[in-house]
Amino acid sequence: MIYEYSTPLKDGEICRDSVARKKQFRDTDEWKKKKSRLLTKVKAMGRLNLALAATRTPVSQM
Repeated sequence: MIYEYSTPLKDGEICRDSVARKKQFRDTDEWKKKKSRLLTKVKAMGRLNLALAATRTPVSQM
């Protein structure tokens, strides 16, 4: 008979198949914060691009 015992895991580790492994980065709170910052930055760059394109467009085309 095989007995399995669990060992205390460090913060950020999950137990899968009786082996302690670190969580994937995308499953962490740090990733959620980084993703939010990146999306905010991309949206801001899109707005700036649109504003720049609008200022360079001749009025006769509008």
